[in-house]
Amino acid sequence: MRPWLEGRGYFVAADALESGSASASPGPSGGYNLQTMQGVFDYEKQAAYADEVDQWFYPMLKQARRNYPRQYPAYENLKIILRIQCDLIRHIHAAVVAQG
Repeated sequence: MRPWLEGRGYFVAADALESGSASASPGPSGGYNLQTMQGVFDYEKQAAYADEVDQWFYPMLKQARRNYPRQYPAYENLKIILRIQCDLIRHIHAAVVAQG
């Protein structure tokens, strides 16, 4: 098992990587979570989730791109969407901290 598949309930991703159609599902799910957490979770939990995207989702997408190269554009799109959403969350947090 890959280190990024251990713990935190991400063992499900191991099964997703065994299927071309299911391998893209963690990306949109993570994107939806990032999009809907504003106003629901405190800043600390939002930052932790953005860090989890770096730690868990990007490696899963990278492995999926290797397993299913014909779907490379889909995985790359998911990566870009997740990166933009994480960057937005981090910029919002930085602005809040700067305002005091």
